[in-house]
Amino acid sequence: MPRVLIVAALAVACGADKAEDASSVSLEGYLSGYPEQYCALQAECYPERYRDLFDNDDAACIETTIGPVERKVSADDCDFNGARAQECLDYISVLDCAAWAAGEDDVCAVSVICGAD
Repeated sequence: MPRVLIVAALAVACGADKAEDASSVSLEGYLSGYPEQYCALQAECYPERYRDLFDNDDAACIETTIGPVERKVSADDCDFNGARAQECLDYISVLDCAAWAAGEDDVCAVSVICGAD
């Protein structure tokens, strides 16, 4: 099964963890959905880089990806925005290697998911 379909399935799975508003995701939903989607995209689009950075270890990639978000939110200077986070999950779920620019590591920057609309 192509990774794009897997990534899309992950986005749908995150929907089960959404807050009451269908266009918003909880912090927990974002923290479980985004790293998995991002790492799947990394592995598919840049396999050599993925191997070099994470030794093809999905858990290592997920842990590395989730860390900055958890630190920012726990530092109390991030007002998590579920609507922006959902937009990010929606965006990354449809990305493929051709659409993802090389070096676009911070697809869903912490600055994007923190703050008001």
